[in-house]
Amino acid sequence: MTNLAGRGTETVTISPAFDEEEWFNRFRVGIYPDYFEGVQFSRSKEALDQFFRQMTPNIGTVDFEVYSDAYAALFDKIGPAIFVTHSQGGPVGWRTLLKTDNIKAIVSYEPGGGIPFPEGQVPEEGKILTLSKKTEGVEVPMSDFMKYTEIPIIVYYGDNLPETDERPELYEWTRRLHLMRQWAKMLNELGGDVTVIHLPETGLHGNTHFPMSNYLFTALLFCIVSCSSGTSAEEIPMPDRPTTEAGKTLIVYFSWSGNTRAVANSI
Repeated sequence: MTNLAGRGTETVTISPAFDEEEWFNRFRVGIYPDYFEGVQFSRSKEALDQFFRQMTPNIGTVDFEVYSDAYAALFDKIGPAIFVTHSQGGPVGWRTLLKTDNIKAIVSYEPGGGIPFPEGQVPEEGKILTLSKKTEGVEVPMSDFMKYTEIPIIVYYGDNLPETDERPELYEWTRRLHLMRQWAKMLNELGGDVTVIHLPETGLHGNTHFPMSNYLFTALLFCIVSCSSGTSAEEIPMPDRPTTEAGKTLIVYFSWSGNTRAVANSI
């Protein structure tokens, strides 16, 4: 088959939807039209306009099996790599791992839905229907679940996760954080290497559901290096550089919001 890039293979009906304000809230930029205090999303009208314009409709059936088949084929072609996923891409990453041996680590920013638990062990929070009318947890055979113990996995969640469900569109993300922590605990007790980080608890503030629209990339790149299982930092060739007699390294940074400072302190 040729010339099918960007096209669907099934007939779908696309209905008009004027729901930008809803997604402004669900993606935790703020409560429309107000931004959350300290949020690092740009407040310019132009940036918000471009943000909304990226919300394109699905032009076909959402099929995670098809997506994961495609990614597995890609990893088999390019070889060992780290899989970075985000949001609805989270469940794609979990499924792809079961189909290829070339995923050596997963970094997932705010994964939503499709969290794999052993058969009969999905927590109660994972059985609740989301606003998208789906459950967060899914059952997989124990043999598949054990595969998640074979690689390092790190998961990040950002700010403004409420403790109560007064605003369901926000609390949905709190529930996902709870579930991912339970998921990590189960895997780590079986010998896994799963870390779940709630960024405000580490001193990194102001992040929405979108790291690419905030100022998180430095931390994200840092985590990719830190979770790589193939090569340690000591093994990476470095150019000759002057050192002090005390063996200290000077890290120079500029921090407008405090996030870069927190990353520098971690380093």
